[in-house]
Amino acid sequence: MNIVSISLIGQTTEKTYYVKGVSNGPTYCYQVTELIIKPNSEYELNSYGCGDKKRWKEYKKWKSEKSSGKITKSGEYYTLTEYRNGNKTDLSWNCKIKNKAVIFYLDIGNGKMRRTTKYKRTSW
Repeated sequence: MNIVSISLIGQTTEKTYYVKGVSNGPTYCYQVTELIIKPNSEYELNSYGCGDKKRWKEYKKWKSEKSSGKITKSGEYYTLTEYRNGNKTDLSWNCKIKNKAVIFYLDIGNGKMRRTTKYKRTSW
């Protein structure tokens, strides 16, 4: 009698990155923003706000603002374009996606880009 044992380990191909700091809103708020890049060229952006910097590691417990969209490649940069209710919005961001980080850039004209924000990778 032969016994065959097959073991499969599920692994997600989603990559999660985050940035934390004080938000640029009208009131003081410490914020953690999480960027999830999905294997189907889509992304999800979750912003969690809380006034207490010391509790930032508990950000998953906070209420989040969510947005999502599509990722396209244009030259050396990726463009994240937001969609709401299935419709493209005017919001888009330029970035470079690396294994350990996503770095966002602002188009300052004349074909020049300025580095703005760096998201660090959370899951491997």
